[in-house]
Parts: sequence; C-alpha cells; structure tokens
Amino acid sequence: PVYFSTVDLTFWSTFPNLSINVNDVKIHDAFKTQQSKNILLKSERIRLVFNPIDLWKENYHIKVIEIGKGELNVRTAKNGEVNYLILNPSKDTSTTTYEVKVSSVNTKDFKVNYLNRQTQQNYCTTLNDMEFSGDFDQKEFTLNAKGDMHLERIQSGSMALLKHKPVSVDLMLTVDSEQGTFMLPTSTIKVANIPFVTGGYRDWE
Repeated sequence: PVYFSTVDLTFWSTFPNLSINVNDVKIHDAFKTQQSKNILLKSERIRLVFNPIDLWKENYHIKVIEIGKGELNVRTAKNGEVNYLILNPSKDTSTTTYEVKVSSVNTKDFKVNYLNRQTQQNYCTTLNDMEFSGDFDQKEFTLNAKGDMHLERIQSGSMALLKHKPVSVDLMLTVDSEQGTFMLPTSTIKVANIPFVTGGYRDWE
C-alpha cells in the first residue's frame, strides 16, 4: 500500500498549471514471499503538474512529476525476488481508453540506493538536481537524463570501486520497456570533473 499524510491542490505557485501535491509519501518493500518493513520509497512531497485544460478535456497528461527530498531503495533478495513490484495485475479483462502520459520527472536531494544480495552489488547516490524526460507511456522511447548527482558508493562484494564523487550527466538513452533493454550511444559523463566516455547496449539484468 501507499501511505501519505495529506493531498492538496495548488494553482498560483505553478500558474498557469494545476498541481496536485501528495505529502509525506511512503511505500514499503513489496517482496512476493518475504516479509519486510523496510522502505521502498519515501518523499516529503510528490507533485504532479497538469495543464488544467487537458484535465477538462480528459487528457491525463502529467507535464512534470516533481519528487522532493527522500529516497528510493531498490533491493534484490538472495532468492532473486525484488522489492519494487508494487502493482498487481488486474483481473478485470474489460478494455478502457483511460491513459496517463508523463513527460518529465524532476528530483532534488533524492537518494537512490540499489542492493543486490545475489550478486553482492551495492550502489548509493544522491540526485542533487536531475531531470528525466521522455514519452514514458510508450513501449519504446528516448530517455534524456540531465543534471548533477553525488555518487556515494559503488561496491562489489567487500570492494568499494568508487566513493564520494560528484557526477554530471547529459545522456540520451533508447529504452525498450517491453524487451527490458536500453541502448546508450557513446556519451561523456563527468566524474569529479574528469570526463569518461561510455556507451553500450544491455538488458535490465
């Protein structure tokens, strides 16, 4: 389940857009068979920004999702189960034209932690000011990731590969959500102001 304290509407601070603010959001781990009280996601505020005319026309286009201070903890257990499958398949087989489109996601002071107990991989980073944009509702889309983050730690087993490094990115990735793959053209990432060339094709695993 998703927990939150309050929901409020904002117009003047995001004029001419309309915003829905969901405050003190908290989601617990969603392992399939394991019991866990750990946090999957928490945020002081998640803001959904709409064009009010789109809503009037029943065009559910979220222009921006702003994720405030908080953290995302992605975990893979030793048996391979993951903690982030929070949406259960619907038993309703009827069709609907109801669709939601998201254009961009912005984060500020948001921590992202990844722990894989199968492979003993541990990644921790803070997204200081990041913007992710693309046609997220499509099966195949181009994702632009731009901004600054602070890499807290990349660890494999007991060996720390990187610690406490500022990172600047401006990347364009081709994502295939149906196949679970992404392709990164040759790009430059700055780690502690040192440019590194990266690129390649891989799946989520």
